[in-house]
Amino acid sequence: METALTKQPQLICLLADHSCADLYRTEMLDVQDKNCVAHNPSLAQRMDWQVSRYLKQQAVLPVLSLSHSKGSAAVLTGDGVSHAGVDLEYMRPRDFAALAEWVAAPHEQEYLAQRGWLSEDFYELWTLKEALLKAAGLAFPSDMQRVGWQYDSDGLKCLHVNQQGAWNGISAKMGNFMLACVWKGQAECMLEAPRDMEVHITKRWHVCGGNG
Repeated sequence: METALTKQPQLICLLADHSCADLYRTEMLDVQDKNCVAHNPSLAQRMDWQVSRYLKQQAVLPVLSLSHSKGSAAVLTGDGVSHAGVDLEYMRPRDFAALAEWVAAPHEQEYLAQRGWLSEDFYELWTLKEALLKAAGLAFPSDMQRVGWQYDSDGLKCLHVNQQGAWNGISAKMGNFMLACVWKGQAECMLEAPRDMEVHITKRWHVCGGNG
């Protein structure tokens, strides 16, 4: 029998798109969200708000982090995990080289340039950075260069916050969206989405080897 001592940390990332907006229920908002709507009633009409709050209302585990973009949303829930974050971004054409100078470390910029400034590469990095900022309690955008990926002692890419590499993560694609979930510790992260939503995990990130 599982006890408090043997219970394993767990993470579930809930995903949904605009098709779930009609399932949003104002009466099911938590106190914090009710206060937000009271101060800004127009929030309740925004699709991003409706979808993300619908997902919060479906959560079985405590909500750790959430993100929304272009009518889709991700809500990361978990138990036994102290630091976790999620970010979801709609992939659109940008001046990736100019943005990278602002948010990416030199080795990250070099990698993106060598790959030809691919949209998926940039948004993978961007979402990881935003998720790490949320998990570590750092500031956007001022701390973007303090987080991201680095090379470990084996020459493999791994995640870090201030060069500390004790982070796991998942990168995934949902159509034209890029998703990142990051966390500290040994938990496994499950993605839960509607049946008609195609979600493809593109990379699993593991704690840095060696000194990381």
